[in-house]
Amino acid sequence: GLHLSDGGTEYAVPLMRDLAGPGLMPDDALKALQPLLEGGRLALHDGKAWIRLMRGMGVEVKEIAFDTMIAGYLLNPLAGKYDFAELCEKTLGAQPSDAPATALINLMDRQRELLREQGMDRLYDGIELPLVRVLADMEAEGFRMDSGVLKSLGAEYEAKLNELTAR
Repeated sequence: GLHLSDGGTEYAVPLMRDLAGPGLMPDDALKALQPLLEGGRLALHDGKAWIRLMRGMGVEVKEIAFDTMIAGYLLNPLAGKYDFAELCEKTLGAQPSDAPATALINLMDRQRELLREQGMDRLYDGIELPLVRVLADMEAEGFRMDSGVLKSLGAEYEAKLNELTAR
């Protein structure tokens, strides 16, 4: 299913896995949640992935209030992995269980507190969180490359590598 939070309310939407199963068709769930996704302040885990996913379905996520993955990175940049269940376990001492949206709210509250205690709340709010949308936009837009320059650099690095390995 789909579990969302707007920072105060939990939304759990069962999604149909097959035509005979219970739940909503993903398109119907999206239509029902579209006002929240386009108008609400959302707390998410991996906001960049959510932005990409929703854009692919024709929905623009307007505002991310909190991203637990980004906060997890700021609080422990050497962890290397910022899986939701793992962050819940390390930060809250519990797994997300059957109510991941509630766990998300609890994780968000605790991370917000830790960011404040460590003096990183302004960094998070002013730079890291706004950067989520910028990076999603950059990934969607892509960038131009000069293939000639790229081939030239490749040849140059290959020559240097051959010189170093010959020693």
